[in-house]
Amino acid sequence: MKTKKNGLIMPILAFMIAIAAAFATEKNSMESTLSDQAYLNTPVPCTLAGFCDNTGIDVCTSGGIQVYGKSSATQCTRKLFMPWHN
Repeated sequence: MKTKKNGLIMPILAFMIAIAAAFATEKNSMESTLSDQAYLNTPVPCTLAGFCDNTGIDVCTSGGIQVYGKSSATQCTRKLFMPWHN
C-alpha cells in the first residue's frame, strides 16, 4: 500500500514542480518592452527623460526631442520607440 502511494505521489509532485517552474521563468511581455529608460542627449549627454519601448514604429521623443536608450555606461545612442497603448 505504501509503495502504491509513493508511486502515485512522486509523478504528481514532479508535474506540479514543472508547472511552477514554467510560470516562474516566463518573461512578462510588458516588462520586455517598457523596461528601458529614455535619455536626452542635450544639453548634457544621458539626461534621464522617461521610459520608452524597445520595439515600435515611431521614435520616442520628449518635448519634441528624440530620446535614446543607453548603449554603454556613458553613451546614449540606442534607438527607442513610443509606447503603444490601446
